[in-house]
Amino acid sequence: MRIASTSILVGLILQAAGTSALAVPIANFSFEDVVIGSPFRSVDVADVPGWTRTGAAGDAALWRVGYVDGAGSITVAGDGQQFVTMGGGFSSGGSTSGTTSWEQSIGGLVVGQAYLLDFLMAAEAAGGPFTSEGITQTLTASLIGVGTTAQDFTATNTVGNYWQDWEAKSLAFTADATTMTLSFSYTGPYDVGLDNVRITERSSVPEPGTLALLGIALAGLGFARRRKRH
Repeated sequence: MRIASTSILVGLILQAAGTSALAVPIANFSFEDVVIGSPFRSVDVADVPGWTRTGAAGDAALWRVGYVDGAGSITVAGDGQQFVTMGGGFSSGGSTSGTTSWEQSIGGLVVGQAYLLDFLMAAEAAGGPFTSEGITQTLTASLIGVGTTAQDFTATNTVGNYWQDWEAKSLAFTADATTMTLSFSYTGPYDVGLDNVRITERSSVPEPGTLALLGIALAGLGFARRRKRH
């Protein structure tokens, strides 16, 4: 029984050691903390707790599945039912460009640790009374600590108004501070959609505590086998 129990313990520790995607907490990562009702759009940034918005207001801060107007409707979010946007807005017909950023401070990072930022984005318009074809929108994702890791990401909507095609994007970075600023920014007409923001560790190397437990389990297994032989 001791051998079997120790073997099970070793298996469990090895399983834990193989876990490679430890999540870093992000406040309101899917923008669902405050649920908005009809008309399923909010211009109030207080409805997006955990994040700070700067720059242009666009047509709204927070949107929910169910919104509809004469040019289109929202039938899907990237994750859940809600998402945020940034840009100059749709109502101007693309004639007004705006710059908007959503940011929050991310703590608990380990300096030198590799991480992966994942998020979903979608362009606003594909056609209708304001545009004759799909538009391309590019946002910039940044991790700002001692230095800055930044990359541009592009989404093209080809189905219909609004935010119908959600695309998964990823940015690899290495923490150079225990607390860094996560920022998404966009400059242009219309509003680009953002949803389901996540950060996970990229390393699969077991932590020292896990290695210590594994060593104890293996030692126990060896001791049990010696006693059985004697």
